[in-house]
Amino acid sequence: MLELILTSQDEDISWKAVRILGEIAPNNPTAITGLEKLILTSQDSDIQREAIIILREIAPNNPTVIIGLLELIRTSQLEGNRRVITVKILGEIAPNNPTVITGLEELILTSQSEHNCIQVLSVLGEIAPNNPIVITRLEELIRTSQGEYTRSKAARILGEIAPNNPTAITGLEKLIRTSQDEYTRREAARILGEIAPNNPTAITGLEKLIRTSQDEYTRREAARILGKIAPNNPTLITRLEELIRTSQDEYTRREAASILGKIAPNNPTAITGLLELILISQSESTRRQAASILEEVAANNPTAITGLLELILISQSESTRRQAAKSLQNLLTESNNMTAVVTALKNHLSNEAYKLIWHYTQTMTYPAFYQAWHR
Repeated sequence: MLELILTSQDEDISWKAVRILGEIAPNNPTAITGLEKLILTSQDSDIQREAIIILREIAPNNPTVIIGLLELIRTSQLEGNRRVITVKILGEIAPNNPTVITGLEELILTSQSEHNCIQVLSVLGEIAPNNPIVITRLEELIRTSQGEYTRSKAARILGEIAPNNPTAITGLEKLIRTSQDEYTRREAARILGEIAPNNPTAITGLEKLIRTSQDEYTRREAARILGKIAPNNPTLITRLEELIRTSQDEYTRREAASILGKIAPNNPTAITGLLELILISQSESTRRQAASILEEVAANNPTAITGLLELILISQSESTRRQAAKSLQNLLTESNNMTAVVTALKNHLSNEAYKLIWHYTQTMTYPAFYQAWHR
């Protein structure tokens, strides 16, 4: 069985052999050795994962396995993803094991590779989250590393194990402020929103990102994150209104209006921005999505009602008219505003208009409907 695992060129056969081996040979040294080799040599990530699970079950806290894997990591016999896998194996088969923790601590203190150090810190952060050596090393990397990826990754790990850690927050805010790479800025903003909600430094950093970034995607992401962590922030409303008024990108304006409408229902700028998209955009998809958002953020708003009504009357797209009618039906719940809609649609009885009028007859009084129809 062991020979079959190590020599077969058929990954499916190796997979099945691994599963059988775990069932028939628990604690067998040869089985453990075979699983170790399979984990470190297989090109199939599913087989690697299965072997890890079996090894964790049949040899938890096995000192020979632990020492062997630590030695592999320490002597740099592994390259690339193999090192990551091996470090993770240690964390899974021996969580809270003092030998593992001590060995990984030694690695983060002596490693000359920041990349390798981050990999080990990620595992140590999970199995020993309150470890002072881990926290100190992460803070050092955030303050001293020249690599933006390393600083971002270290800040994320540190923020997860020590929420609102000032070094993590400051490091991320600096990345947002100084990085020339928009992906790095977005990623720093995302991490900041996760590890430091309601933190003033985090909020200020996100506000600046919305105001200063020239990248539409970055501005949208920063606005979305800020809307999530600080929905009542007055500066956020101002920034969102600016995005709606000044952005040349329809998607950005739509997203900004959606965020603004949710945190400030019936906000005039949000409604106006969505109505402009509905009436001016050349994209039917954009018009439909704007109509859908409008029903969520502008309940019984007369301006929104008028805009959706116009979309039903002018759109050449049946799906757009259908969405506009659905939005108007959900948005308009006050019977006194239904009269104007019935009057406007009575001479334009498309399928959508007919269904909408029929819906309103269930709410309006007969005299009110009669008056609207014959007006």
